[in-house]
Amino acid sequence: MRQPSPACFMAFEKKSSREDWIREGLEILYRDGAENLTIERLCGNLKKTKGAFYHHFKSRDDFSAELLSFWEKNNTDHLVRLSGRSSSTTGKMARLSALSRNLPRNPERAIRAWAIRNDAAAEFQERVDQKRTAYLRMLFAELGEDRSSSAASAIYCMFIGAMMVLPEIKGHRLRKLYALVP
Repeated sequence: MRQPSPACFMAFEKKSSREDWIREGLEILYRDGAENLTIERLCGNLKKTKGAFYHHFKSRDDFSAELLSFWEKNNTDHLVRLSGRSSSTTGKMARLSALSRNLPRNPERAIRAWAIRNDAAAEFQERVDQKRTAYLRMLFAELGEDRSSSAASAIYCMFIGAMMVLPEIKGHRLRKLYALVP
């Protein structure tokens, strides 16, 4: 029987996806801050070359925009879409509450900190905040809440506060907190 050639046993490096780079970027952003979110750091952490980075992204600014867009889509647009599948407004609100309570807090914290010092991050942050409060206002208006804007702002501020406070408020304590707002 013929032996396979040694080339058959070569280990093939797993290709990294754009999402691998972005998820690592979010980790660096949270752990070490925006000033350490460098191409060199990303490549080192992922054990990839700069060429691999540039295969996926045109520049560091392109990467940053994609990272922020990924965060916006996953932590805002996706939640709105999923909660909107409920047939009733109270169902939408309950589903949104459950989904938002289970969001990872680290990206939210890191991006808010980044937005203080970076105009592009601040622009994304502002747009995300506007989308989130607009959706809440719409839900409260559907419930017939006269103060839909105030109610939306109150619950959103509670959401952001719960995301940012240390130690984290989670589980039963967080559900009780949300129950205070209509």
